[in-house]
Amino acid sequence: MEASWLQTGDPVDWQDFETASATGKEILERLAGDRSLLRQLTFTAHDRDGDRGAGAWTDDGGEVELLADDSMKLFIYLHVGLGNHDGQASPLPASYVAKVLTGAYRHVWYAADDGVAYVTHEQPPGLYAMRGGLEHSISWDTQSTALLLRGARAVTTEPAQLTEDQYVALRNRADSAGIL
Repeated sequence: MEASWLQTGDPVDWQDFETASATGKEILERLAGDRSLLRQLTFTAHDRDGDRGAGAWTDDGGEVELLADDSMKLFIYLHVGLGNHDGQASPLPASYVAKVLTGAYRHVWYAADDGVAYVTHEQPPGLYAMRGGLEHSISWDTQSTALLLRGARAVTTEPAQLTEDQYVALRNRADSAGIL
């Protein structure tokens, strides 16, 4: 695939969370508004050399890897809620930036004493960043979709990780939600 505006800028500096957050928000806002590129990345995700199967799937949600560029530190995913999900508390492995496209995502952050520190309810045009290492949980429903830009690749490209049927289901769900 020919390089897009996504791959012609400066790399994302994930060592500086504030800078990465600002850069990531700009990238996701622009991508959400660039329907042509978003559609191209989504509909060709399974066609890219070496990326066959890139993505993740559970009964209540899935994501398609839209772009993984190590040199630019760009790891972009489209998350699609397939069912209601109530998250379990766990540490966040890497920082990320998210742009909520439809539905809502509920985050619960936990204090060091294992109590709830605060809760947010992100919905469109929700645009937020989360620092890696935070103890948190995330919940969504069947209406929730978001673009994610992560500080590290979230999935592997092992064959059969995301089957063709799963990929088509995620893609069609995003298309029917009016995202593509």
